[in-house]
Amino acid sequence: IYPGKWSLFGGTAESDDFKKEIVREMQEELGIKLPLKFEFNFDFEEPKRNPSLRNYQIFSANLNDISKISLGEGAGVAFFGKKEMENLDIIPICNHTLKLFLNKNKGGK
Repeated sequence: IYPGKWSLFGGTAESDDFKKEIVREMQEELGIKLPLKFEFNFDFEEPKRNPSLRNYQIFSANLNDISKISLGEGAGVAFFGKKEMENLDIIPICNHTLKLFLNKNKGGK
């Protein structure tokens, strides 16, 4: 719904087991399985989606070998530093998620 904009990988949960669901999404979209860490969840209202208010579950993982990525969905994948992200055209929910994540992990990598 936001052509030409940057986004994060993820998807809609098909069950209430969110960790299982993100493992499935990572397999579908990136062709990888990584140890996940739950970070936080939040509600966000996205006017272009129906229903507009959704709950988001945020997980993180460390990827040490990018050659393991096998893109299954999406137009591409790229890596950016914090400063580079300030100039990217990112969809609203992902922009909000990144700000929350970076604020939560201040001082970290």
